[in-house]
Amino acid sequence: MSDIVQKYSLLNREGKKEVVLLIDKLLQEQKQKPVGGEISYMDKIMTVSQWSEEDIEDLINSRKRIQNWDIQEW
Repeated sequence: MSDIVQKYSLLNREGKKEVVLLIDKLLQEQKQKPVGGEISYMDKIMTVSQWSEEDIEDLINSRKRIQNWDIQEW
């Protein structure tokens, strides 16, 4: 631990701010994870995206346009 404190003291003001921001970020991520570090089934389900019919139609149309590209040969 003293090694960390020593290295921290060698940083300039901006470096120290960056370290504090990183620590805050890591602590926030740690809070959001369940104690076992595993993501629960409900958390996995909540991250699944939902696509509308319009979204799917846009993807299909894009695929069709890409397939019609005239690619030049070298």
